[in-house]
Amino acid sequence: MPEWRSGRILRQDKENSRTKKGPSMARILIVDDAEAERLLLSSILVNAGYEVRFAKEGHSALAKWNSGSFDLVVTDLAMPRLDGLQLIQEIRQADPSARIIAISGVRPDQLGLALEYGAVDALYKPVDPRKLLKAIEEALADGPLGD
Repeated sequence: MPEWRSGRILRQDKENSRTKKGPSMARILIVDDAEAERLLLSSILVNAGYEVRFAKEGHSALAKWNSGSFDLVVTDLAMPRLDGLQLIQEIRQADPSARIIAISGVRPDQLGLALEYGAVDALYKPVDPRKLLKAIEEALADGPLGD
């Protein structure tokens, strides 16, 4: 009998977390050319309750941004063709209130530029899950940007 009760409690907790409103229901676009990194970031964010979509390079990220409604973008900076800095500029030009978090392990010197171009935060890879979740929570809690 105690096992059934604990199982029922767990099911209720899962149901409550799925129906919870607020920032954990936010839609996040992850942009990274490395599949392993996309999957790692996705795992962290999905486990925190976020809805996640992917793009593996800047051009597809722009297309998804323009056709979807995302609350936040998490983008790598070092990508082929349209890199993360260019992506930040393109998104912010189209939507000055866009919230973007830049991440980089290959070009950490570019993180400062990402902030200048409009990213709300910049993190080094490998990304500490707690720092990422805190950065996302803070970015989503802020009022509209560009006002």
